Amino acid sequence: MKKESIAVLIKRLELKSERVTASHLKELDLSVAQYRILLILLHHQGQPLRQRDIEARLGLTNPTVTGLVQKLEAGAWIHRVSISGDKRSKGLVVTDQAKSAQERFETIAKKSQKTLLEHLEVAERKDLRRLLEKCLEE
Repeated sequence: MKKESIAVLIKRLELKSERVTASHLKELDLSVAQYRILLILLHHQGQPLRQRDIEARLGLTNPTVTGLVQKLEAGAWIHRVSISGDKRSKGLVVTDQAKSAQERFETIAKKSQKTLLEHLEVAERKDLRRLLEKCLEE
């Protein structure tokens, strides 16, 4: 039997990660993609971020991110604000609701990671992190 390529294994791990994370997000009625947008915005600590920056960071198209942003706005997770110095441009920021859920988001991330890596020893987890970071270097 032929072994799967590393690329296939990475993709399978990504899909498993999304399934695990999605199961934790059900109670918040958020998709994994919406969750990732919220994490990016929370990381920017209230500084407005343009939608195109989110598109680039997640590797998603404008129509996809537009739909995700609209759902997050409808759920009162984010809102649009003017960007100083550019009257035409709007930025995205999290609402108080999202800020208050930040600890839950961190717990979800930890639970998901624990599930994904449960079969690895501590040293193996460190090795995996080091190797993944090395692969992502540009």
